[in-house]
Amino acid sequence: MLLLKRFLFPWLILIPFTSAKGQSSYVYTHYTTEDGLRNNQVISLLCDSRGYMWIGTANGLQLYDGLSFRFIEFPLANPAISRETVQCMYEDKARKTLWIAMLTGVVAYNYHLNTYHFYPVQHGRREGSVQMSVITRDTHGHLWTISTQDNAYIFDTAQNAFVPYTRFLAEAPGKITTLLQDEKGNYLFGTSQGLCYYDYQQKLYSYYQHNRQHIPYLDQPEFTHAVNSVYHSRSGILYVSLWPYGKSAPYFYQYHLRERRITPALELNIGGLRRTFEDKNNNTWIVGDKVLLFDNTGRAIEEMLIEPNTRFGLDYSQMYSAEPDNRGNIWLATNNGLFVFNKEKQQFRSTRFLSNGQRVNFEPTDILETGDGNIYVSSGDKDCWYTIVPSAS
Repeated sequence: MLLLKRFLFPWLILIPFTSAKGQSSYVYTHYTTEDGLRNNQVISLLCDSRGYMWIGTANGLQLYDGLSFRFIEFPLANPAISRETVQCMYEDKARKTLWIAMLTGVVAYNYHLNTYHFYPVQHGRREGSVQMSVITRDTHGHLWTISTQDNAYIFDTAQNAFVPYTRFLAEAPGKITTLLQDEKGNYLFGTSQGLCYYDYQQKLYSYYQHNRQHIPYLDQPEFTHAVNSVYHSRSGILYVSLWPYGKSAPYFYQYHLRERRITPALELNIGGLRRTFEDKNNNTWIVGDKVLLFDNTGRAIEEMLIEPNTRFGLDYSQMYSAEPDNRGNIWLATNNGLFVFNKEKQQFRSTRFLSNGQRVNFEPTDILETGDGNIYVSSGDKDCWYTIVPSAS
């Protein structure tokens, strides 16, 4: 399945770490604008297939090679584009190209040929920026970007621009907010009007009001509200977050594809959903205003209470992001710092940072693990970023 997601990074920290006898200790590196960071707002991070870290800030793009930062000045006709906010990035490995969503359009950097090109987004307004949440390429070769203010766009090589997706596909019954693809290349769209399925070969939409292909989960009236997120687990369960009009909080459902059964999880009240992912044991984590853990059958096996005196050790009022690492740990970025879930102890513990012997208080907003095991953490309340490295203890 192809899942589109967004990363948000207002500033950064790098944390490399290693594990010894089930225990983890961490060595962190603290970076500020004095070390070469261009701006204290880091919006997007990407580690490319060559191991380079790209840092999208509110004032342009930087490249970090592990030693120093370099500002990327795009050799374009309009030099001001280089200083725009970087909203999100995507690496097209097959084409050796990095796609960078700026405020006024998208820059394509071919790192093999060292060439830059700027492509506008034909949003139909006379002027103004375009809020883009994601860029990705599907299995048909379409390069998508989804706008949080408009709709979805596909790159048109004939026009050298991102054009409304309706130039290539029929129009969906609502504004597209999320996109998944199945093994046949068909699309499951989350829209402002609910879930819909698009058969790519027949060029046919199915949704609740017109379920022409008789897809069982589209017969559910629960799936007719604005979709926040959709996740398809490896065990064949759809986890869907929707926000019905007039309601104070999102609704959350599971749909078991094999059993053709829907399970509401309203009593769990997860609120704003930040991330859904599966760990190495095929358990599904739902991270939002609460942290929920489901086994591979979809059974809720744990609700991790947000109380510091419980065995989970969680203490926060706002969740920003969550990320599993390659060692089986789960990292949470919250308004009360960074928490790490240790699989052996089955509990979270907070990670504290010191500067000149004093504790650094910060609100991490997102997390990214690179291939070498380093963890990059961003935050928006300081002019710095950190690298966290597990180090043998």
